Amino acid sequence: MEQASKAQQVLDMAQKLAGSQLPRHGDLPRIDLYMDQVLTYVDSSLAVFKRSSEDALVTKAMVNNYSKSDIIPRPERKKYAPEHVMAIMLAYHLKQTLALQDAGAILKYAQQDDMASAYDLYIEYLKRELEQGPDRLESVLQADEPDRALVQLAIRLAAEAQACRTLCERIIDALYPAQESEKAHERERDE
Repeated sequence: MEQASKAQQVLDMAQKLAGSQLPRHGDLPRIDLYMDQVLTYVDSSLAVFKRSSEDALVTKAMVNNYSKSDIIPRPERKKYAPEHVMAIMLAYHLKQTLALQDAGAILKYAQQDDMASAYDLYIEYLKRELEQGPDRLESVLQADEPDRALVQLAIRLAAEAQACRTLCERIIDALYPAQESEKAHERERDE
């Protein structure tokens, strides 16, 4: 019974993720915000991704580092426009899978092209993937050994994530060859 309840808990969480309302660019505040307002908005918008209620998904230091590294645009007179908020939220999401340098390459392209379209595209794909979660867990609930089935599903998802990350890195390397040579120099220095 306890094993089935673990699987049911995971299914409940997957259903919560699948039903989450992720803000599109049109849902973002249309006014410029100060740092504390941005952090509050981002924290509430991304709360579904917290593993515990104490988690800070984005901090002032992170935003400042992203800005100094030109990963996101610099604020204008300490205010953040909707484009900044999209870039901060997209940086959070991309950083979950990619190295910061790779996430930065995607964000720089989005800033040069159309941040709103890139942001909405990411949210659309993420939403689709989240909606698949409950279906993936249904077989776990029916398994004779639910814990084993959960571990096997976790391994499968980790393998999928690794394969997708590797392919994404190769795409970034192909699009931004200078970035690849910088990575090679960093690896040589580290050895």
